[in-house]
Amino acid sequence: QILLINHTDGPSITQDNGALGLLAIVKYFSHIPQEHRPRTLTVFLDSRHYYPGMERASEEFSWLTRYPEAKDKLVGIIQAEHLGEMDYREVDGRVEEVGLAEQSYLWSRNNPILIDAAVSAAKRYNWERVQVVAPERPGINGGLQQVWWGVGAIALPGRSNSLDLPGFGLGSFLGFYWTTATGIERWNKELFRNQAVTMTELTGLLMTADLEAIKPIAPEAATTD
Repeated sequence: QILLINHTDGPSITQDNGALGLLAIVKYFSHIPQEHRPRTLTVFLDSRHYYPGMERASEEFSWLTRYPEAKDKLVGIIQAEHLGEMDYREVDGRVEEVGLAEQSYLWSRNNPILIDAAVSAAKRYNWERVQVVAPERPGINGGLQQVWWGVGAIALPGRSNSLDLPGFGLGSFLGFYWTTATGIERWNKELFRNQAVTMTELTGLLMTADLEAIKPIAPEAATTD
């Protein structure tokens, strides 16, 4: 199974739209005959992300805590949240459009096949202002590239309910989207589409890849580049 994960309790159109991105992935694969889909798409929509005290306050109620055997069938993970965000700024009490897509991240587990696929897909589908990062892989100066944040971070080892699976995550800066006044009028459907198509292609990689070939590489075994 490939786990499609996001939270569904954000206060605005992009904070809470990751489920729409996951549905786009599911819709695409629903048109492919089952014999060409060797792995199952499993959707996990978590409502605890903005629960007081965050996920840790209700960890005992997590699906994966209550049903740990569910992890046994999972072989990959896709996170998609904060899609379609445009950049805004506040000037003299007014909120103005910057005219650019909001800065976003495309996270990848540390494996050259996964990283190359992420870079290629982001370029192919014109995903603007995106940075592809592998948090486990040292940057050019030997330091941390970027933190993998959001519910998809359970793809990494060493976390609560860690899955340690090959996979990808999408997340954008929040900026003006922290407010409850951010509705559909501030959402860019073309950017959303480009991001959703990117994540759909990467899901396709997880659907058919040799699992041994895309196995994440331990940080100590990674090379700096």
